Amino acid sequence: MSKFSIIIPTYNRASLVTRAVKSVLKQYFNDWELIIIDDGSDDGTKETLEEYLKDERVTYKYQNRSGVSAARNKGLELASGEYIIFLDSDDELLENLLHSLISIPHTKYDLVFWNTKKISGELIHIWKPTKLDIIYRNIVGSFLSGSVCYKKSLLEEVKGFDEKLEFGENYELGMRLTHHQELKTYILPEIHLIYHVNSKSRARNDPGAKLKSLIYLLNKHITIYQTDKYSYSRLLYQIGYLNERLGRKKEALQKFEEASKVAPRYLKPLIKKFLLKFKRFSS
Repeated sequence: MSKFSIIIPTYNRASLVTRAVKSVLKQYFNDWELIIIDDGSDDGTKETLEEYLKDERVTYKYQNRSGVSAARNKGLELASGEYIIFLDSDDELLENLLHSLISIPHTKYDLVFWNTKKISGELIHIWKPTKLDIIYRNIVGSFLSGSVCYKKSLLEEVKGFDEKLEFGENYELGMRLTHHQELKTYILPEIHLIYHVNSKSRARNDPGAKLKSLIYLLNKHITIYQTDKYSYSRLLYQIGYLNERLGRKKEALQKFEEASKVAPRYLKPLIKKFLLKFKRFSS
């Protein structure tokens, strides 16, 4: 049994996935296993990875296209580690991450978070764990993929990722975890993840699929969202914004109005509502 299981879901990333794999192989601490779940790739991903599969710590599993959440759950099912890290197939862990994790004075934590270097072209942004909203019980953290280490038993208790979600699945998992029990968390103050923004899947920028996921999220967790008017209003605003992008102005206006009523001091939906009405009047 390994101390850490790193799970990389991948789909048609033959040109990028080796970057993620190499970042695991370079870890100073060696008690780990790497599980690569190929979610239906047809671009030669397996052939690209063959030289890395010679390492007995690396496991490759192919499955029919099922989505990133299903791929992560399959990795969780196969994992033997006490702790789990999910890494996107285009990102990189810095080589001292696992060593830093085992160096924590008290190791019995449910979640450990760390800083992320986000790269978008020539732009670099340092993303740090922050105090999250009431819907996450105000914990300090970040559920960005690759920036958190989970206790495996905790993930199993909440049954992993919701496979119906195409977007927001990491933060939906975080919401369920924080409402499942009182969590013991720890923050590593250093950067341990390089997150490549520009190489993210175009499919994950599909407004129609995003809208479907956000509506599902709202319906699933409406009781939780109603405990935090600002989070609730922001979600309604996002649903309105996506409707506007899809040309559904009536639905967009309705959601902007709902968002304004929920949190009158949150001005974004109010401004959007005004602009949308002005466009309709002037056209």
